[in-house]
Amino acid sequence: MSFGSLTRTTEDRSQLDHRSVAQALDHTRPAIRPATEHSYQSHITLYLLPHLAHYRLGQVTARQLTETFAALAMQQNRYAEPLAGSALHRVKANLRAAFNAAIRRTRNGQSRHARTPTGCTPSGT
Repeated sequence: MSFGSLTRTTEDRSQLDHRSVAQALDHTRPAIRPATEHSYQSHITLYLLPHLAHYRLGQVTARQLTETFAALAMQQNRYAEPLAGSALHRVKANLRAAFNAAIRRTRNGQSRHARTPTGCTPSGT
């Protein structure tokens, strides 16, 4: 699994440092169906909070997320079976949605897109 889309700029991180991952996951979501809400809450309670609740949003790294999902891949579901890849993808999607919502809230009234300095190219090119 790649977590490149979850990494953020230094500016984003400094704005997020005061909020915890638990606070971001607990934030009010748009109106969704009850079954979807139940699924979302179970992903948060069973899989994300035990591994990430103690981190501040701005301090979470791709390595920590990779370790979290590696641990989740070893975890068993309620039927004593390993978690399915599709379940891990849904958990990741829920986490990404919470992170992106937190970013949008911190950028209220600010630029919507972080920009790199002129002339910068990706490393290795």
